Amino acid sequence: MAWLSGWAKRVKLTIDQNDIDAALSDFPILVYVSASSGHSSKDISCVFDELTTNDNRKKIAVTLGEDTECYVEIEKWDDANEQAWLWVKVPDIADDANTDLYLYYDSSHADNDTYVGDTNDEVAENVWDSNFKAVYHMRDGAD
Repeated sequence: MAWLSGWAKRVKLTIDQNDIDAALSDFPILVYVSASSGHSSKDISCVFDELTTNDNRKKIAVTLGEDTECYVEIEKWDDANEQAWLWVKVPDIADDANTDLYLYYDSSHADNDTYVGDTNDEVAENVWDSNFKAVYHMRDGAD
């Protein structure tokens, strides 16, 4: 089985073909990382157990299949409550087969500044193409 070079751990995330009406290209999806993620309420809190602090939030990578790395915008990372909201630009999502993504994580890896950024970081803007005139994450009220 192929593995993205340099990463120690990963979890598999599957986009069910039955949730997709037509094939999609360069489509941003929300990945909610927690003890109850996705339709199946999968526990992927192991990511927080490995990374242990908000400062390590960029020690992740998301791939389409085994090794096609995707851009990621970290909307919010809350290590204390073991929750994160990640927007991932997926190059191709099939409507006739499940689409597998992998979330790699490794506390000893360098920050993945090439593909992963916080909201308003230049690299995070790669998640959204020119068809998006504006992107507003309005989950929280004013701080």
